[in-house]
Amino acid sequence: MKKQIATVAALLLCGAAIADWKYQIDKNLMTDEVYSTFAAIENPTQPFGKINVINRKESGFEVSITNDASTIDCPSPSCRILVRFDDNAPIWFQVKPALSIFFYIINTDEFVHLARKARRIRVQANFMPKEGLSWSGEQVMEFKATQPLVVQPLVKGLK
Repeated sequence: MKKQIATVAALLLCGAAIADWKYQIDKNLMTDEVYSTFAAIENPTQPFGKINVINRKESGFEVSITNDASTIDCPSPSCRILVRFDDNAPIWFQVKPALSIFFYIINTDEFVHLARKARRIRVQANFMPKEGLSWSGEQVMEFKATQPLVVQPLVKGLK
């Protein structure tokens, strides 16, 4: 019985790839004033992806989601993605495509507010077929972290 429980626990841990948030700050070298902060988390399994959260002193938050493996099928201007934070109900977010592999979240304040509480973020988007890939259509990118997003307060953005 103990062996079966250990096997189930090992299988669950193997499927739960965790890639914590990575942080960076930009400072004025003369005054040491922080003028922007960056946070990023990657999904190490298919479909591969990355969430980038930037907090700029002058303009506030910018959130982008990228996928290096395939082209995101996002009809402009009415493109939406479905995002789920932890086990809460999924929420639709309006996005603005920038290039074929990434897009910007329009309502960044809501996204950042919810990401600051979540250890698991799932993003559902539609991907175009690509030669050599076994997946296309609606796919879910999953991002797991041991701690929720931490954002440094700057003049604009987080208050």
